[in-house]
Amino acid sequence: MAVAAEHPERLRTLTFISSPVFQDQKSQDVYAAGFPTREEALRTLGTRLWAEKIYGAADFFPTGTDAGLRHWYVDQIARTDAEVLCGLNGLLRHASAKDLLPRIQAPVLGLYPTAGLLTSNEQERLLREGIRDLRLIHLPSASHAILTLYPATCATHLLHFAAQYDGTACREA
Repeated sequence: MAVAAEHPERLRTLTFISSPVFQDQKSQDVYAAGFPTREEALRTLGTRLWAEKIYGAADFFPTGTDAGLRHWYVDQIARTDAEVLCGLNGLLRHASAKDLLPRIQAPVLGLYPTAGLLTSNEQERLLREGIRDLRLIHLPSASHAILTLYPATCATHLLHFAAQYDGTACREA
């Protein structure tokens, strides 16, 4: 969002996949896993136990999600150093793209869950009000991890959206 606002000449189109405008207190609390902050949770539990507590929870992925996918997702998060995640969260906790949105000139495709924790109705309202050329598509999930759950669907939407602006037909070879 910041690159699009600061360097509009560098983008033809832009796609957000579950991208929040800001991180609200509710999501900060969930990712803190019962600790005062996410950083304290990560430093106390380590990345694997923290990831198991957050991403292994029954409500992060939809009911019926393959257990192997849940395990793989936790494994990927667990590979990250706790201090890297702490630094990222420190940035996210205070960042907001709200004032940048009106400066985004490129057409934007937004792929979002139907009821995501990180991307609430308030977040989507800010996107709609702030971005003049926005197409918002909801995927049938409350999980933020729509890219993991629906990779082909996300890719197809992105390719068809970009094709409308670059003149290249989007079809399978």
